[in-house]
Amino acid sequence: MGHVKDLWMKRDPETGKKVRSARYGRGKRWLARWIAPNGEEDTQAFALKDEALLHISAMETSKAAGTYIDPRVARQTFQEYAERWRADQLHHRKASAVGAELALRVHVYPVIGGVPIGSITRGQVQLVVNTFSKVLAPTTCEVTYGYMATVFRSAVLDRVIERSPCVRINLPEVVKKKVTPLLLEQVTAIYDHMPGRYKNAVEVAAASGLRQGELFGLTVDRLDGACDDLTLVIDRQRDEASTWKPPKTKAGDRKVRLGLHGSRAIWRQLNAYGESRYGHVFATARGSSVSRTLAGDLWRDAADGLGLWERSGWHDLRHYHASKLIRLGLSVTAIADRLGHSDQKETYETYLHLWPDDSERAVIATDMAMAELAFGQAA
Repeated sequence: MGHVKDLWMKRDPETGKKVRSARYGRGKRWLARWIAPNGEEDTQAFALKDEALLHISAMETSKAAGTYIDPRVARQTFQEYAERWRADQLHHRKASAVGAELALRVHVYPVIGGVPIGSITRGQVQLVVNTFSKVLAPTTCEVTYGYMATVFRSAVLDRVIERSPCVRINLPEVVKKKVTPLLLEQVTAIYDHMPGRYKNAVEVAAASGLRQGELFGLTVDRLDGACDDLTLVIDRQRDEASTWKPPKTKAGDRKVRLGLHGSRAIWRQLNAYGESRYGHVFATARGSSVSRTLAGDLWRDAADGLGLWERSGWHDLRHYHASKLIRLGLSVTAIADRLGHSDQKETYETYLHLWPDDSERAVIATDMAMAELAFGQAA
């Protein structure tokens, strides 16, 4: 059983009376002392004796319940623990690892990096969010907060802290803009203004709904099926540095049946320009892969003067493709599978406003049913 020591007073060995110690009036007065599960003594100072006694009681209870947390471990700073957490994230993609490092270093460490992780409160977490929300967009705030919250969850699992302070944290509201699909005339105009080497990429994107990295990462060895009925095997994509990386999600690893027009666009491309030295279907004149920067430049030049939104790009052909599938009556499940969405919820939330309104059909059906009854009509 633990006990409490008075750091300000001591007993005089000659008189037996209590006298002031050398620490009198400095620091916290009461030192809680108890034996940890490993047999070593742990201590923690408190301003009030009752606080020290309650802490000892809590330590004894946690030992009995098997939930004991070493206070010395909890005294490490948030940054010290978070840096070890980052080093252990072997599953993170390079872009995710870079994003986590940047978010923590720039937006979290300056506020709570030097604070012992075991003493961080919900209010301090909210302060961090309030601070970076002044300079970050709402969606980026969500991502940055997600990294911080994940560090705390990991600390709970590692028995560094008892519970996460990330509870009921208020984040900036994310107002998601509704997708506005391109019109047929706009897709046609972009195709017409696109340089000849990349025209077929516009048609394939519109026919398949591929992401930009999937489109320009497509290689000949990922083409399967008959000439006019190709299936695209999507199991990788090109990233910002034009290197290979896995699909965006596990569901992104899929096969996309292209159809007649998309298949013919692939063969027109290969017949006219051949595959690149790396096997790419779409490549530059020098045979190198199409980088994100080049793809963006190509799109902006082709879309110039068409009155499109400021941040339009190749991804809008993906939205165009999805809108056509919705118009043809495909289910949410079928569209999610074709687009490689992580779940149907993502598809539904992104394109909900594009699904046809059934109210008009409901009125027509009701009128037909009521006409059969012929209420109020002469016999």
